[in-house]
Amino acid sequence: MKVRIEQIHRFLGPDDCIEGDGGELWNAFAVARSLRWRGDLDKPVFVDCTVDRGPLGNGVLGVNLATFSEHDGVFILNSTHERARNAGFCVNDRLVQVNKVPVNSFQEVKNALDSTDNAEIVCRVERRHVPGEPTWIDIAQDRKLWTSLVYELFHDAKDY
Repeated sequence: MKVRIEQIHRFLGPDDCIEGDGGELWNAFAVARSLRWRGDLDKPVFVDCTVDRGPLGNGVLGVNLATFSEHDGVFILNSTHERARNAGFCVNDRLVQVNKVPVNSFQEVKNALDSTDNAEIVCRVERRHVPGEPTWIDIAQDRKLWTSLVYELFHDAKDY
C-alpha cells in the first residue's frame, strides 16, 4: 500500500479524479489518504510532505498554522498556496518535524525554516483518521475505482 500511495503522489495531482462504481469520482489524494488507514483507526500515521519552496529556497510552506494549547503542538488550519496542496498537507494534520527538527510552536517552525535555504523542505505530520471518512477497505471494495487507479498508475508500464 505504501508504494501505491507514493505512486499516487508522484504521478497524479491533487485535482486528478478517478472514477469508481456508479460513476462516482474520487479525488486522487483522497484515495491516497484512504489507503493509509489500515488496522487500528485510533492510531495516528506519520506522513512526510515535501514542499518545494522555489528556486531560492525562501518561499513559505503555503499553510496557515494554528495552536490550540501550548502542549498540543502546531496544526494545519488550511492551505494558502498550491505548493502545500501538492505536498499533501491536510487540514488538522499536526506538524511534528520540519527538516528533521522537532517543532511544537510557531517560533520553532520559523526557526527550522530559516535555518536552511534548501528548495525542498520535508515536513513530517501526524494524521489521525476522521470517523466516517473512507479507509482502504472502501477503496478495495470499489472494484472499478481500484481498476481505474491501477490503469492510471501503470498504463504506460508493461509489467504490472
